[in-house]
Amino acid sequence: ALGKIIKNHHDKINLSEVIQVWLSHLPLKHDKPEAKVQHELLTDILLNKGELLLDSSGSNIPRIVKVFSDVLETKVCTPEIKSKIIL
Repeated sequence: ALGKIIKNHHDKINLSEVIQVWLSHLPLKHDKPEAKVQHELLTDILLNKGELLLDSSGSNIPRIVKVFSDVLETKVCTPEIKSKIIL
């Protein structure tokens, strides 16, 4: 749910705090349908609103790369997610 809030209501929340909480819970592994939703949201936000995730220090980059590397080639990575990660 946090990914949806970040994508759609980022102007109404403490964005840096919510992003840290969200990223700390990714990748999702046990709830496969929700994992696919959240991982795709991560790719979409990064591709379309990257400034929301990437601060000036780049401190979130290692965590985002780790999430992508953990989900790539797993059951929670759809072909659509994979194509966005590999761009």
